[in-house]
Amino acid sequence: EGIGRQGEIFDHMTESQFGSLGAYQKKRLASSAGGLLLLPGGGGGPGVYLIALWEDVGRDRGEMAAVTAAFMKENGVPCEIQRFRASEELLDAKRRGGAWDLILLDIMMDGQDGIELADTLRAHGDETDLVFITSSPEYALAGYQSYPVSYLLKPLTLDKLGPVLARCLERRRQLPCLVLDA
Repeated sequence: EGIGRQGEIFDHMTESQFGSLGAYQKKRLASSAGGLLLLPGGGGGPGVYLIALWEDVGRDRGEMAAVTAAFMKENGVPCEIQRFRASEELLDAKRRGGAWDLILLDIMMDGQDGIELADTLRAHGDETDLVFITSSPEYALAGYQSYPVSYLLKPLTLDKLGPVLARCLERRRQLPCLVLDA
C-alpha cells in the first residue's frame, strides 16, 4: 500500500473513488500517506471547496451564504455551502461522514452555542478551519480557545469576510500535496 507510480493513487483506490471522498476523508488519507494529499488535477486541486454555515437566523444565514458565494465566484473557486440551523444538524451530518474545508459559526444560538460547538468539534479531533461570525464582541476571547481562523462581527460584508476566506484558501493551498498527471 501507499503511493504508487506518478498518476496512480493507492493500489486499492481509483481516481473516481478518491474524487468522491469528502474533505475530512481526504485529510485523513493525507495523514496516512505521510502528509501527502493526493489530488487529481494538482496543487490544492480543482475540487469543490466545502463550507458549512451554522446560523439560526434565516436572514443572517442567507447573508452569510450570499457573501461567501460571491467571494468564491469572484475568485474562481467552486464551492458548496451547506446550511445548518442547529448544532444537532451539523453534528448529525458530521457523524454521517460530512466534512468541510471551512465552518462558519454564529455564537449566539439556542441550545449549544457556537463556542461549545467548536469545542465539541475540536475535542473529536476536527481540525477544520473555523470562523466565528457574530454580533457579540464580548465572546471573542472565549472563542479563540478553539483556534478559529478569525472572529468577525455582523453585519457581514465582503470587505470583512473576503480577506478571511482568502487566508483559508491560502492555508489549503499550502497543504503538502502530490500532483498527479491526468
